[in-house]
Amino acid sequence: MYLAIDFGTSYTKLGWTQGGSFVNLSGGSMHVPSVVTYLPSTGLLHFGPLALRLQEPGALTLPFFKLMLKRNPSLHLGPYSLPEILQEFFAYLIREYVEPGGAEPDGLLLSVPNYFGLRSRRLLLDGARAATGLVDIRLVPEPVAALLGHNNSHPGQALEGEVLCIDIGGGTTDFSFLSLSGHGRQILLETQLQIGNDAFSGSEMDRGMLRHIFFPAFTMQTGALIPDELLKEKNLAARDRFRFNRLMQKAEAVRIELSQKGGSRCDLPDFYNGLSLMYELEPDWFDRQMEPVFARLRNFFFSNVKNKAERLGLWQTGRWNLDYVLLLGGASQTRGIAEMINELCPGVMIISPRERDFAVVRGLCAWAADSLAHKPSIKNIYPFEFYIEKKTDTAEAIHLEKIPFDTGNLELNPEETYPIFSFPVHSDYNLAAHPGDFHCRIYELSEGEKSDEATGERFLGQEILLGADEVYQISGDSVTVLLNLQQSCLEVVGCAIEPANHKLADWWQELPAHQQEAAQLVKDYPFIDNRLKSDFSNHLQTLEETCAYKSWDNTALYKMLYLIQLLGGK
Repeated sequence: MYLAIDFGTSYTKLGWTQGGSFVNLSGGSMHVPSVVTYLPSTGLLHFGPLALRLQEPGALTLPFFKLMLKRNPSLHLGPYSLPEILQEFFAYLIREYVEPGGAEPDGLLLSVPNYFGLRSRRLLLDGARAATGLVDIRLVPEPVAALLGHNNSHPGQALEGEVLCIDIGGGTTDFSFLSLSGHGRQILLETQLQIGNDAFSGSEMDRGMLRHIFFPAFTMQTGALIPDELLKEKNLAARDRFRFNRLMQKAEAVRIELSQKGGSRCDLPDFYNGLSLMYELEPDWFDRQMEPVFARLRNFFFSNVKNKAERLGLWQTGRWNLDYVLLLGGASQTRGIAEMINELCPGVMIISPRERDFAVVRGLCAWAADSLAHKPSIKNIYPFEFYIEKKTDTAEAIHLEKIPFDTGNLELNPEETYPIFSFPVHSDYNLAAHPGDFHCRIYELSEGEKSDEATGERFLGQEILLGADEVYQISGDSVTVLLNLQQSCLEVVGCAIEPANHKLADWWQELPAHQQEAAQLVKDYPFIDNRLKSDFSNHLQTLEETCAYKSWDNTALYKMLYLIQLLGGK
């Protein structure tokens, strides 16, 4: 049995197939908020609905933390790094939603956006593997899973041909172009574009309702002003963050009711500071006040989605060459969304599954339930390019050369491995300082971030797992770099490689002795504080037992204190 997790930006859905039927493991809550809160008082992380309710002073709440995988992988929340947050989150899902179900999964299927690079994907894999202990963990592109979910739930409306998938979720809006053939058994994901939560999404529509509708109405009814911190959502204390989250939940509920019933009579007790808001929300007024928010989606569609469609041959001579638009995501049911998509894609049939926000997790389950012989063939265009660093005559300069592996046009199987580059060991691509060693650095860059000048600065933070600090002893004449999509990493093959740590170990072991010799030289200098001498000596002795630079920052601090006293001597 495979566990399926749709790790969404705003909500996470999880389930599996039991007795041929889909089981929603989140139960009555339907989905789990993808939110994390750190409490300094306990030093613990909290997730899901509880994370939204915590209002302790000093609490740090991070909604949409999935976006940090792409935007800020070095993020910390209190003492927790992003990999640790991910591990804790998946452990929370297992503990709260999977274990009560009684069954133990044999493997895990995890959805991933196609615009996530290897580093982001690897963080997901490592976090899920550490939390679950499962070896068989596979990443499936989100739009592919959504198509599988729709076709499996609606066999009479199974899609074929060219499809634009528009997924409007609570945190982001994604546009994906896919090609289906062979009665839906062959799927090619050609591209995926994202408009962020701060531009157009369910949460941004809820913010728009607060700022353009509810806050002005509240001030007119009560005369009370909403403080700037809430209006701008800036520098919110824990209590104010709790208030804002509660207001966002109320706005979401009204938005859903308006979509379902065509109107909404809002009776919101204790809207703010004990004062209530009663409001009759008319559909036409909603349309006018929300136009600035909807305009962002329209602008992104014309400037990005349509241009990409033209390059793919799906928009030509003023008409669309699409067979369907698959519209999904919980926020896609908002009033006015379907009409807008009709205007943007005239003449194209718009299809939506019955449960728009469960299409991805249902698709993961459908893929797991298929026998090996009947599994669909999945290919995707990987929207990243690779650059390898070369030696230069100047030590300070970094020169990067594009690896000529055509990711922009190759249809890759996300579960296979591909050779992307081969080069001689004795070449400028080998950055190792000692003969017989091997070291290289390879970087990854999104196709939308191309640069004519390949310099090191714009690649900071983009290193792939291959080549951060590893130095190898190598035997052989050449190496080949492999792109392992299933494990989301780069590998080196083609020769015998062993870690060259033994060379480094001798060098490290000599350093404490050099440090002691340097300290001895100034031992009797009269202007050095005796307590500083004693502390530094004890510090160096601890290094002899471990590693010279295990506490490098402390060693440097002692040296700086010595230097200050030497320069200040009389």
